[in-house]
Amino acid sequence: QSGLSATAVFLFDTLDGTISAWAPTVNATSAVVVASQPGAFYTGLAIGQSNGDNFLYAADNANNRVDVYDSNFKLVNSVTDSKLPAGSNPYNVQNIGGDLYVTFTNSTGGGVVDMFDTGGRFKKTFATGGTLKAPWGIAKSPSNFGVAGNAILVGNLADGRINIYSSGNGRFQGQLKDATGKIISIDELWGLTFGGGNAKNGKTNQLFFTAGPDDYVNGLFGVIAQ
Repeated sequence: QSGLSATAVFLFDTLDGTISAWAPTVNATSAVVVASQPGAFYTGLAIGQSNGDNFLYAADNANNRVDVYDSNFKLVNSVTDSKLPAGSNPYNVQNIGGDLYVTFTNSTGGGVVDMFDTGGRFKKTFATGGTLKAPWGIAKSPSNFGVAGNAILVGNLADGRINIYSSGNGRFQGQLKDATGKIISIDELWGLTFGGGNAKNGKTNQLFFTAGPDDYVNGLFGVIAQ
C-alpha cells in the first residue's frame, strides 16, 4: 500500500471471498485486501510450506474447494475431495504438524475431516460421520492434556461439543468432558488452539476457544484447562 510492504501480523479471509493482511508498519489502523476471488465464500484459513515455499490455504465453502495462494497472494491451485458425498463442502483448514486437516460440513448435518499434504495432495479421510456436526475448530493436544492427551480435537459448531480422535489412526475416543463427567458444550463453538507455553500466550495444556453465542450476536473467548 502506497509503496510500502511488510510481513503481515494478521491474515483474515471473509465470506465475500477476500483475503486481507494487516501489517502495522504499512497501515496501523486498517487491513489491506491482498486477494479477491469472485464467487468465493471463505470460511477458514491456514499457512503452510511446500518445497521450501510459503502458501496460504483458504476453505471455499461455496465452491467445494480449498484455494491455494502463493507468497505473492496469487491463486495457484485449488484442491478438494471429489469422493465425498453430495452436499459436503470445505468449512475450515488447519495446518497441524505439516499436514492440512480440512473439515467439511454436510447438508444432512454430519461432517468429515480429510488430510492433505501442503502440496495439495489428498492423504486420507481422517474422520467421518458419527458425532461430527458442522466441524470447524481443530487442534492437536499435548500429552499432558489428561485423558484427551496427544489427540486431534475437532469442535462442532452445531452442538458445541469437542470430539477426540487418536492422532495416529483417527479412532474416535469420545467427547471432551468437564470435571464432573458432563460433556462440554459451548454455544456456537468456533476456533480451538493450545497455548504457546509462556506468560503471554498461555500454558501448552490450556485449550483456548472462541465462540459466537446467541446466533453470533455475542463473542466469547475462553479456556479449558486440565
